[in-house]
Amino acid sequence: MALEHISETEGNIIKNIASELEKNAAKYGGESLARLFITNPGSKAYFSYDENNLESLQEHGKRVITAVANAARNLNDLKGSLDELATKHGSDLLVDPLNFPAFSRCIQVTLANHLQSFTPADQLALDKFLKALNGYLSSKYR
Repeated sequence: MALEHISETEGNIIKNIASELEKNAAKYGGESLARLFITNPGSKAYFSYDENNLESLQEHGKRVITAVANAARNLNDLKGSLDELATKHGSDLLVDPLNFPAFSRCIQVTLANHLQSFTPADQLALDKFLKALNGYLSSKYR
């Protein structure tokens, strides 16, 4: 899956948002997971911990958001930076690929809720990036 054309400006937006995500990885990741569980209850099946435990949500959310930020820093090799995660989620954990776009929307809502400067241009650039990320993560699903 190819990354939809992202301009240099959009690439900079994505990297700036990724930096902000990484600074608040536990907070934004935990909140995004909580949103996912509320809006997509079936996604809870992939988690062995109590989803009402804020510490557990933030711990896992931090790992997820850190991986998203890492992928954003590697826009030119998105496939390479996501290959291991795609294999784990698609072959080992068998995560339903429909969870990835749902979680991406939750990340966007979380950012819109927290970032004063989350503009439509920011949302568009992030959406392009997350669509590609979702595609790569889903690519190893059996």
